[in-house]
Amino acid sequence: MTKALVGKQENLPDHIKQEILDAPETPMKSKEDRIRGKKGGTVKNVTERLNEGNIKGARLARKRNVASSKGKKAKADRLQRKVDSQDSKFFKD
Repeated sequence: MTKALVGKQENLPDHIKQEILDAPETPMKSKEDRIRGKKGGTVKNVTERLNEGNIKGARLARKRNVASSKGKKAKADRLQRKVDSQDSKFFKD
């Protein structure tokens, strides 16, 4: 892939222009990668929902996991009810 210089980057010194052109392009993260989070999303319940296409359910499951790990039982219970509701809507078809 070749990158084009953007804006007034043509006015930069040659060595800086070359560094810009040589730098790798960083791909944007997908929606699934953002939901999985920084640690790679190895949590089984989030990954299973993403593989099934239930993105909203995966997002809620991840929030529930975080609340549970922080010891917020009431919030985790409320989010679990939302996860169950979303799962039933998703698998209704």
